[in-house]
Amino acid sequence: MPAFGTPPGGVAGVYSNGSVHVVDVADRAAAERFATEEPFWKARLYRAFTADATVVLLRREPAADAPYTLITARWPAQDRASGPVEQGLLGAEPDGRLSFVAVLVDDEGARTTGVVAAVQALPDEARHLVQPFADRLSGGPTLLGAQRWQRGGRS
Repeated sequence: MPAFGTPPGGVAGVYSNGSVHVVDVADRAAAERFATEEPFWKARLYRAFTADATVVLLRREPAADAPYTLITARWPAQDRASGPVEQGLLGAEPDGRLSFVAVLVDDEGARTTGVVAAVQALPDEARHLVQPFADRLSGGPTLLGAQRWQRGGRS
């Protein structure tokens, strides 16, 4: 079960929007265990975390020293129309600036609940690239969150 985790938070004087980890684990319990073993979580720098099942549609190595934006969105569960809608992702990025795209799904994988994408672009442009795809997945206009992002991580 791939997991999407976003523990937001921070401490006084230290700016932190959190962490995003996409991990291939057996189930939600394993994803939650991974999140709570996060060094910043253990140091109490985060207030909360979420763990969501995902379907990873695209994964490319991000370019070094390039600006990236993390795009996120959530919506009420929609029946998942895998195939043409998810394959429509390719039309959303004709120039290859998407490095990562995952659809958030319910535990059964039958309904979509959101999307997360890493885009080699500044926030406004990144939103513009992902918006048509997110709108198709959610069944209507979708509010996208966008924040600057850089790759980090732990093994």
